Amino acid sequence: MRKLIVLCVVLSLSCSAFAALTGLATDILEPSWRGQAGTTLQAWSFGTGANPADLSLDMNPYGTPVAEVFTPSTTFPMSTYWKSSDNGHDGVWQIYGSNYMLLHIPNTENIAPNTSKEIWLQITYSAGSILRKPNLQVMPGDVTVEHVQETVIDELYYHDVFKITLVPNPTEEWIAIMPRDCTLYIDEIVVDTICIPEPATLLVLSLGGLLALRKRK
Repeated sequence: MRKLIVLCVVLSLSCSAFAALTGLATDILEPSWRGQAGTTLQAWSFGTGANPADLSLDMNPYGTPVAEVFTPSTTFPMSTYWKSSDNGHDGVWQIYGSNYMLLHIPNTENIAPNTSKEIWLQITYSAGSILRKPNLQVMPGDVTVEHVQETVIDELYYHDVFKITLVPNPTEEWIAIMPRDCTLYIDEIVVDTICIPEPATLLVLSLGGLLALRKRK
């Protein structure tokens, strides 16, 4: 109950107030549906080298979201991949080779065939002296990834927004963030999700269907 109350308070804040509360500087383009029924909001700023990473914001009533770095290509200690600062950005994970960051987002228990899940993914990152967007792999279901917006943060860092659609609506989502033939420096991540239709609409549709059946009888 406390988590839901905090969720309502945070979702009513402006972007600037949100940034001040969480320490995140790059909640640049929030989805229009943030705060509606059936939504989640989680964020990571990687202020420490903890792996899985410490959450900067957890407004997910369905479970605890996780961001974890996997390094199958090397045997170096995990501390090798986290930097306390990089070109003025505090708390950065270095991902390269076959290494990747995996996000796990628990969600609504609704896998009806006529539903979908929309994910709004904001990533602040650098690829060094080249601009190569992160490679995303998302599961489960049929996946569509749309690049919504790119914002230049400084000489090396960018902020990208991706809209991801999964069909049907899964009970959890897995997002792998990988480099494209470069070293990827991940500074901050903000993830919003929504169930479409949202749960209240699904309930109305279900009740409508039951009423229609009763009238036929």
